[in-house]
Amino acid sequence: MDAVKRRRGRCLLWGLGLLCAAIVDDASAQLTPAARPRVIAESSGVVSRDAMGRACLDVETIARGRVANPALFDHVISFENRCLKPIKVQVCVYKTADQCTSLEIPGMKRKDAVLGVGSGSQIIRYTISERR
Repeated sequence: MDAVKRRRGRCLLWGLGLLCAAIVDDASAQLTPAARPRVIAESSGVVSRDAMGRACLDVETIARGRVANPALFDHVISFENRCLKPIKVQVCVYKTADQCTSLEIPGMKRKDAVLGVGSGSQIIRYTISERR
């Protein structure tokens, strides 16, 4: 954070050329970052492997804040397939069978998916299972 600019109780953060969302506490004049939920993905079942024995899928999760309403977050999961064959996966909310999303990740490609929307006050867990 290079500089903080305050106008009518709002702050604009200028650092690395990005405009960041923040909450201003007028009593102490300090910035409090918006709470971001944790998104956890767990793998279950069969895992595809390459010739070296490493897992083909690299999985990353993040809760991405919305611009219009910073209190809401998109739960995003990213898959990177490091093998030549396409892989089918099913992503479900932890311990449920009715809230699932099926995806096919092409070989040597990356694919992102928005799994849901939620507030910043919770931990979200998903299970990932490969389909043959």
